[in-house]
Amino acid sequence: MLREIIELIAGPLKALPGFPLVLALVTALYLKAFGKIEAAWPEAVVLFITWASYRLGHYLDKPLYDKLFGPDHLKLPVLNGWQTKLDNLRNEVIKKIFIGEVSTYHEALRTKKIDKSGPGTLYNRCVSLLKKTRTWDERVALPLNLSKSARALVIPLPAFAATLAWSDHQVVRLARQGLGYLGDWQVHLAGGIFAIPVFLLVSYDNCTNIYSFVRPQRSM
Repeated sequence: MLREIIELIAGPLKALPGFPLVLALVTALYLKAFGKIEAAWPEAVVLFITWASYRLGHYLDKPLYDKLFGPDHLKLPVLNGWQTKLDNLRNEVIKKIFIGEVSTYHEALRTKKIDKSGPGTLYNRCVSLLKKTRTWDERVALPLNLSKSARALVIPLPAFAATLAWSDHQVVRLARQGLGYLGDWQVHLAGGIFAIPVFLLVSYDNCTNIYSFVRPQRSM
C-alpha cells in the first residue's frame, strides 16, 4: 500500500522544475550508502528528503536571489552591470505590455498592474506566456531546471555534512562507510557552498532569457 502511495505522489512531483534531478541525486546517494532499496519505507524516506529539500529551497529566493537581482535589490557596484541589465529588461517588458500606460516596473507595481508576489508578478506572467512553446522547451526549461536543482541542494548538503561530521549513530556510521570518499563531510559542505553561486548565476540567466523572449509581446 505504501509503495502505491509513493508512486501516486512521485508522479506529479516529477513535473516540478528540477525535482527529478534532485530526486536522482538523493536516490544515488542513498544507494551508494546502503545498497539496494528493498522495502517501501526507504523509498518514502528518499522521496520525503527530496521533497523537503525542494520546498525549503523556495525560501532562499528572497534572502539570496532577490537581494542581489530582484526588483528591490541591494546596490552593489560589483554587480551593477548585471543588475542594470535586468532592471532595464523589466522596464522594457512593462512598456511593451502596458503600452502608453506605464513605463517602469515600479510604476506598474504602484498602479497595481502587476503584483509583488504570487501569480500576478511580472516574472510569473512572463512564464505563463512562454510555457508550452518551443522557446520554453529549447531555451528556458534547462536553465530553469538547473536553477531549481541547485537551489534545492543549498540546505540539505550542509545538513548532510553536519550529520556526517557530528553524529555517531549506527546508521550514520554505515552510511559513511558505504559512501566511501563521499562520506567525508567536507565534500557535502563544499557541494552546498558551490550550489549557491550556481543557483544565483543560472537563475539570473533564466530571468534575463525569459524577459528577453517575452519583450516583443504586446499583451498579457
